[in-house]
Amino acid sequence: MKTWEAFDRIAGLLELDCMQGTGFNIRTQSPPPSLTPTLQQLIIPHKPYIDMLPWCLLRDRILSSIAAINEAEFVKDMADLKVWGSTPYDPMGWEISAEFARKWWFLIDDAMIQATNFWRGQRGEEALVVARVPNLAIS
Repeated sequence: MKTWEAFDRIAGLLELDCMQGTGFNIRTQSPPPSLTPTLQQLIIPHKPYIDMLPWCLLRDRILSSIAAINEAEFVKDMADLKVWGSTPYDPMGWEISAEFARKWWFLIDDAMIQATNFWRGQRGEEALVVARVPNLAIS
């Protein structure tokens, strides 16, 4: 399934108000567990694309880092994500590219890497390793 097709299906499932600039976008009363809004999604007005991502930690990290993210660039880079299977809201069906991981490393989590490495392994490719910058103590 193509990435934008997956996002279109998720938007329909969530009954998203995609024309709204920033706000609270999910209209359905019963989203799948992977798309259930987090506390941050319920209190921080945001753009609809955030609600379409099937990883709650990624959604929260975006909302916590919104000032450091070029949203137009991030949305463009989402086209590099691969979606396997017919259930676009299943986080295990998604694969991130090495370029996406290199660029947005501070947003991704271990579950995203695990799913990615599962699909890479299916093709006989090496596992994707994401370099992390350790938390620096501020004195």
